[in-house]
Amino acid sequence: MEQQERAERTRRALIRGAADVFDRIGYERATLSRISAAAGATKGALYFHFSTKADLAQAVRDEARAASTAAVEALAERPVLALQTVVDLTHHLARALRTDPLTRADVRLSRDAEFPERSRPDCYEEWAAAVRSLLQRAKADGSLLPDADEDAVAALALSLIAGAELFSRDGEGEGTGAGDGADADWITRVWGLVLPRLAPADRLPLLRPAGVGKTLR
Repeated sequence: MEQQERAERTRRALIRGAADVFDRIGYERATLSRISAAAGATKGALYFHFSTKADLAQAVRDEARAASTAAVEALAERPVLALQTVVDLTHHLARALRTDPLTRADVRLSRDAEFPERSRPDCYEEWAAAVRSLLQRAKADGSLLPDADEDAVAALALSLIAGAELFSRDGEGEGTGAGDGADADWITRVWGLVLPRLAPADRLPLLRPAGVGKTLR
C-alpha cells in the first residue's frame, strides 16, 4: 500500500511538473529532462508512468479537464441564482487561468501546433457549453430577462475568461507565473455594468458582480 501511494504521489508530481513546463515553454521545447527536474523525479520514474511526452501531456489535459468539470458542477449545485453562477464561473476560471498550471497548460496544449493530440475539443468549448446551459437555467429561474440574448451573454462571459488568460501571459506567450496576475477587479466592474441590463429589477439585488463563494478551489 505504501509503495502504491508513493507511486501515485510521483505520478501526480510528474503531471504537475509537466503542466508547469508546458505552460511556460510549450510542448516542443519541453524536454523530459526538464519535466522530471521540475517534478523532482528521475527520468526512470517518468518512463515508469508515461511512455512518451505525448502521453504525459494528455495526462495533464485529462487532469485539468477533470478539475474544471468538477468545479463547474460544484458551482452549479449551489443554491444561488443561475445568472450568479455564470458570474462566479467567470471569476473562478479567470483565477485558474492566472494561478493554476494545469488549467493554463491545458489551454496552451490545445493550441500548440506541435502537440499531436490537440484535436481534442478546446477547453473553451466545454466552458461555453456550461455557460449556455446556465443561461437557460437563468431564464427558467427568472434571473435573466426573457428577451436577453443568450448568445451575446455567453460571448461576454467567454471574453472575460479569455481576457484573464491574455493578461496572465507575457509578450512572448509564456506564462508569467502565479504571482504576477493582479486580482481581476475589472471582471467585477464589467459585471457591475451589464447585470442591470440582464436581470429583472427584483432579482438584481440578489446578484453580486464580485461573485460569491470565491474560495472554491
